[in-house]
Amino acid sequence: MENITAFNFHVLLVLDKLYDSFPERIDLNSTDIMLEKLWDVLEESEKSKYLKYLPDTIDWLAEEGFIKYEKLEKGVYSNTTLTLRGLTILGYIPESLKSKDEEETLIEKVKRTVSSGLEASASGMVRLVVGKVLMSAFTHISS
Repeated sequence: MENITAFNFHVLLVLDKLYDSFPERIDLNSTDIMLEKLWDVLEESEKSKYLKYLPDTIDWLAEEGFIKYEKLEKGVYSNTTLTLRGLTILGYIPESLKSKDEEETLIEKVKRTVSSGLEASASGMVRLVVGKVLMSAFTHISS
């Protein structure tokens, strides 16, 4: 199940990074993403295992319409951004339109989970976030 754990954590990392830069398009370097969050907490033997799942996770997010990028070259996804679907699944609502009593948005949950580190990737929060992403993908396929 290491593949699912890696996938879950990579989904959170990518969505978090793209949300922070939105609407600006950024170059996503797969190695930099790993270095930012996982390198300090993973054992040497685990690093290559986790790294190998990142490109497939990014491709899956793009194929399912959550993110888009222009091209992949030497591990760098150029001009990457969230799509409307990606923003929607994260529960993004402009601050000026939010009511005071709204519950925590999905992106707020993502940020809280990412800041908790690798241990949180197996938590129920990750399953909730990734489950919403998968449910949105399934709904899109069904319609």
